[in-house]
Amino acid sequence: MTTSKRKWQEYSNEEKMLVIETYLEGVKNLDSADAETQNARLQWLREHLPAYRPEDGKNYVFISYSHRDFAKVYHDLAAFSYNADKKVRFWYDEGLPAGKNWAEEVKKYIEQPNCVGAIFYLSENLLFSDAVLQEIEMIQKTGKPYVAVALDKDKFSAFRILKGKENHPNFERLNAFFPDADTALIYGEEYENILYRIRKIEDAFNVTEDVLSDFVCEETDGGLKLVQYVGNNTEVFIPEKINGRQIVEIQAEFPQAVSIYIPRTVARIEPFCLELKGEWGGRCGVKDYAPFGDAKYLKQIDVDKSNPYFYSADGILFGADGELLRVPQAKNLPDDWRRRAVRLLRFQRTNDPLCRDENWRVSVCLQPNLRVVVDGGTNSGDRRVGVCLRYVRALHRKDFRQY
Repeated sequence: MTTSKRKWQEYSNEEKMLVIETYLEGVKNLDSADAETQNARLQWLREHLPAYRPEDGKNYVFISYSHRDFAKVYHDLAAFSYNADKKVRFWYDEGLPAGKNWAEEVKKYIEQPNCVGAIFYLSENLLFSDAVLQEIEMIQKTGKPYVAVALDKDKFSAFRILKGKENHPNFERLNAFFPDADTALIYGEEYENILYRIRKIEDAFNVTEDVLSDFVCEETDGGLKLVQYVGNNTEVFIPEKINGRQIVEIQAEFPQAVSIYIPRTVARIEPFCLELKGEWGGRCGVKDYAPFGDAKYLKQIDVDKSNPYFYSADGILFGADGELLRVPQAKNLPDDWRRRAVRLLRFQRTNDPLCRDENWRVSVCLQPNLRVVVDGGTNSGDRRVGVCLRYVRALHRKDFRQY
């Protein structure tokens, strides 16, 4: 799917989450990269995970973390920003103006009246950071509530993290702030785990807002059925999951789509019925069934390479067995298919029935399951030849090549 010309704001939340997850997977080990590469990668992530701006007047939470734990923490921040259920308003050091004094700026954002608390991402890296001690002191002075998220499920307190390292100069202070009790939330990247932590954050702080997804789904066998697309994007990127449930079937219409991406989880695509028009505009009785039959502007269909049920080639949809399912209605045919269709038309009897599709392209039935479409008329010598809906399947069969 071609998305190079799209702006980040034009991506759906599901697309943004997938892009950031993919990016994080590739940059988890920044220690192996040079300093310039590390900074460039972190800068890209921070630009795409914007901190909440307090001047907007809504409540937010302060995020305290060690930069060494960026992969896990930024995954959480991406989920807070782009999940399909609840958005969490947060501020972290991405929002620091360049050249400003770190301690003064952090203090200002913690002391803001609409900063209602803090989330500490608990790890050994955090506890050995000088910065966290200053942040703890600021939170304690303001008396604002806080929650801890343990990045290791077995190390949910300062005592468990610093066990055997009791000579840490701030052991007692950290142990009191992060007590050895079952109060810390446990980090996990599974969607159910993320939603659980978001609900806990919602209970502790008034910093969430509902998210409306572009994709409306219903329950079906094995997961979810996509029944409606309510977004405005002409490049539609169908996500693998909504609220942690896999999308396994597509039934939605995409009348404005120019391109559609099908994830690896989709096993079924319901065909649409389209009744073709006769030569003079009346109904000719010919009905056609094909996936995305309503998408008259469609030029490109892309399928995830690991999908076992469908694949795409040159933007055309095939079943796993090689059956040609859908040529996008607005797509120009490959030259070799066009030449074959022209050859077929030359052998066609002139008294065969004609009909027009919804774009008023004349089509002629060459055999029971093959219909060739010619823009503007039946003379194919100087016309662009296209293929209409399910009848295109015959073009991929061996018996077609004899002409």
